[in-house]
Amino acid sequence: MVSVEHGAFCWADLAAHDMDAAARWYAARLGWEVQRMPDTDRLPYAVFTRGGKRVAGVGQMCPEMQEAGIPPVWNSYINVDDAAAVEARARALGASVTVETFSIRGVARLAFLVDPTGANFALWQPDGQAGTELLNEPGAMVWNELTTKRVGVAREFYASLLDWRYRDLPMPGWTYTEIRVGERSFGGMLAPHHEPPEGATPCWMVYFAVQDVDAVARDVEGSGGVVLAPPFDTPGGRLCVLQDPQGGVFATIRLLTAET
Repeated sequence: MVSVEHGAFCWADLAAHDMDAAARWYAARLGWEVQRMPDTDRLPYAVFTRGGKRVAGVGQMCPEMQEAGIPPVWNSYINVDDAAAVEARARALGASVTVETFSIRGVARLAFLVDPTGANFALWQPDGQAGTELLNEPGAMVWNELTTKRVGVAREFYASLLDWRYRDLPMPGWTYTEIRVGERSFGGMLAPHHEPPEGATPCWMVYFAVQDVDAVARDVEGSGGVVLAPPFDTPGGRLCVLQDPQGGVFATIRLLTAET
């Protein structure tokens, strides 16, 4: 069982246009099993597992969001001790709240927000479930990364909200911001290298560990997905950026610092 500190990412899920189709596609690509949750008054939801342990989720996007042209999106959840208090603090720091703190009995208290740069993120206060049961292993979440033109604004906001600390990693012609909580690095921030497409907004991207990045990229292309950034080597490992057939964007990486 993993232990996630206050302020660290603990869960990720996909809001899909067609949940069942997305669940089948990701399960086949990343070696996940699918556990459909019982029907309630909420939208349909399923949990991805790996060896019986929770690793991520997928839910049905509501019709109103689809009609508004919102594409499928991976949500990144941050573990917090008190979701309502952090939500209030985020408001005071310039964030907007899309869904106020609410409870899913036996799971967590959740809230959905938009940071001052325009990137969506979510809060997770455990109430029976701590989020993912695997980290830094094949098929599990390993990294969360914010792309925004306003890296300085994001750094100040999250440091004030969650006591994040940063380490600057110089790259040829630019600098990568590594995010740390305690002694652990778990995410990063960077400015886009090229002008984003019209309508693109700042976003958090989820990375999942895999054993063979190149093989997954070929599989994605052959199954209706798109390789947005072909596999390439980085100081942290070989990675690529992918898009599922419905438009959800995520990344896969083979870590150099963990057994994958």
